[in-house]
Amino acid sequence: DSGSGSGGSTADGDDDVDVDADAEAQRLEEQRQRDVAAAEAKERRTHQRNLARIEREHQMWRDFLARPNVAADLAEGDAALLRITFSSAPGRNPAYDVLGLRSGGSWHELLSVRGVTDVLVPYDAAIARIKVRCRASRPPRESGVCRLDHAHLARALEEMREPAGSPSPSPSR
Repeated sequence: DSGSGSGGSTADGDDDVDVDADAEAQRLEEQRQRDVAAAEAKERRTHQRNLARIEREHQMWRDFLARPNVAADLAEGDAALLRITFSSAPGRNPAYDVLGLRSGGSWHELLSVRGVTDVLVPYDAAIARIKVRCRASRPPRESGVCRLDHAHLARALEEMREPAGSPSPSPSR
């Protein structure tokens, strides 16, 4: 009897150890599951950030590949200029070449810049078209081509040269 009582107390002690071991195993499993869930959530957030970054870069390329805008401008001293604006390509401080095509000729570099998307070049009536090349990509990518309307540019320059508030010249009789 007394032996079985002491065996019972040993068995009760073993039950306590088993309960403690089971509780610890349960706690460790729950912690592992929380760690896995946290790692998966972090991976999803990273994946979503990467997808958003890639989509932003694709949109920037689509915008860059459109035609540049070309407008007339005047420098101090009344020198005629072309203001060329275009969308930025992705990347840090990308390098651009502004290219001009003379009628019947080949493309030549008008200006090379880094990180700037609003540039001025001297007006040249012989330039028929303008495009922009981004050297940040391999191979370099080029924007669409803007065909220059020299009659429109000449009118815009003339309007800029007229003093503000001066009446338009009246037709001769």
